[in-house]
Amino acid sequence: MCSGPAITRGAKEAIKKDPKTLILRIAEGKIENVKSEMVVRAARGGDRLANQLIYETATYMGWGIANIVSILNPDVVILGTVATAAGDLLLAPIRENVRKLGVGEAARRVKILPSQLGDQIDDLAAVSLVPALANSFRGVKEP
Repeated sequence: MCSGPAITRGAKEAIKKDPKTLILRIAEGKIENVKSEMVVRAARGGDRLANQLIYETATYMGWGIANIVSILNPDVVILGTVATAAGDLLLAPIRENVRKLGVGEAARRVKILPSQLGDQIDDLAAVSLVPALANSFRGVKEP
């Protein structure tokens, strides 16, 4: 439940059980149109279901990030895509969960920020791995 597609899947499942939600109205009454951005819009509009989905996402992301912060002690964690779109609606509870669940000073001092690259962050992260992957194949002989 920590990505845009996961939020979309969760929203579609929840809407099947409770179709009286602003999310479905934003999606023009068609469940197949639902996207994570619509969940964010509905949450900003005060929709109970959308806010519940955002809260669940922040909880899971907070747990995961708290573990990473406790182990690696980074100064900054940069989040992209849905976190960039949702802003503090998602980031504030993530930060709160990291401080609550993380260990010591690392959890208190880490900065959790949205990517300035928005949706491009996924593509650029993937491209950044190409040199490392290319180097890992040097000297490897085909069977």
